[in-house]
Amino acid sequence: MTATAGSGESGSGAGDAGPGDAGVRPGPGAPEIPEELRHRWRLTAPEHLGEPHSPTWRVTRDGVPLVAKCLSTAHSPDWQYPWEVGLALRRLGWPTPEPVEEPWVDGDGAWALFAFLPGRPAERPEPPAEQRARGRLLAAFHAAGAETGIVRRRVGYPPLERIVADPELARRVAAHERRRPEEGALLRRHLDAARAHLAELADAAVPVGVVHGDFAPWNLLREAGRLTGLLDLAGAHRNPLVTDFALAWRGHHDEVLRGYEEVRPLSEAEWRLLLPTYWAWLFLGVRDALAAHQAAGGDGPSPLAWQLGHLRRVSPLVAERSGLRYPTAD
Repeated sequence: MTATAGSGESGSGAGDAGPGDAGVRPGPGAPEIPEELRHRWRLTAPEHLGEPHSPTWRVTRDGVPLVAKCLSTAHSPDWQYPWEVGLALRRLGWPTPEPVEEPWVDGDGAWALFAFLPGRPAERPEPPAEQRARGRLLAAFHAAGAETGIVRRRVGYPPLERIVADPELARRVAAHERRRPEEGALLRRHLDAARAHLAELADAAVPVGVVHGDFAPWNLLREAGRLTGLLDLAGAHRNPLVTDFALAWRGHHDEVLRGYEEVRPLSEAEWRLLLPTYWAWLFLGVRDALAAHQAAGGDGPSPLAWQLGHLRRVSPLVAERSGLRYPTAD
């Protein structure tokens, strides 16, 4: 078992929402739609929809609503991977965004234009029955991923074991603990636990395949009870399937796990892998966030409010099924 994740897939903010869900303005450094591309594709009335590492706009062409999306080739050097996954799933009948132009690469951005999909995401907070349905759908998605025949790994997705074993991350966490003991201790305990459990489970035999990367309710559109859109495949990659729970379960949506098991029961090894992969995923981007915070003096609001909130979540179901202890205290 080697779990991987993309370096650009970290979160910040409040609640479940990550940086791609928090607002509609481009973040610092987010590209605008190039003028040449607007003329080439005859795009008008761009409305930015958010997502810092894959900026997205609603646009129109000849009065028809479309969606323009940019994948940073710096954050996603293998930007072709989600494009391939989306096309393969669409051939299998999944409502992934339909391309209406070939990709256009400009500088460090790979641009795509898609048809606008109908439907709305589930209400928030997501009702338990909807969570359970999402779990069943995630199991179906994983089965479809196997049908695509895509077996290559995605470039730029280092093993999660490497993320949590990074000595610079450990140094940054230690420095944060000296300045903010409670926050730092919480980070250190979970970092140590993730590192130890991932090392212990390195040879575990678990199903591997295409994972979505953010199978969250806001990435699923429905209309009249029918799935009409599967969005944001920017984080799609090949990994142990259980790692998809990092942002589908998010530490507390237990009905997602129960729904998934209605379709495909998780093995004992997968239950044991669930927590350490979840914790490890929460450390993506933490080293750089702490480095920037410490370089600025370390004062002001915590740069890790989103991660800390998720690390504090405890699931009695997962504690029981995994047999692992939450590192809530030294």
